[in-house]
Amino acid sequence: MRLTQAGLDTIVKCAKNTTIDYRADIFRGFSQQELDVFWQLLLKLYQFDGVKMDGFEEQIQIPNTYTEEELREELERFAKRLRG
Repeated sequence: MRLTQAGLDTIVKCAKNTTIDYRADIFRGFSQQELDVFWQLLLKLYQFDGVKMDGFEEQIQIPNTYTEEELREELERFAKRLRG
């Protein structure tokens, strides 16, 4: 038995949608100020051993496999779900 490319594409799309929904649901109801405090607390936890985090968001190199339109649609979907 073998997974076809169409099957793999479906799994990837479902996982992507589930991830977006999950993140939006978790952070629904958080104000920008609460998100900022949350981030600062995560940084503090990360540095418990004295090793300062150098910034995930500044140095991450994720290849873009989506078109600009696909990214825009996903961000809009995330924002819509986040707002409820």
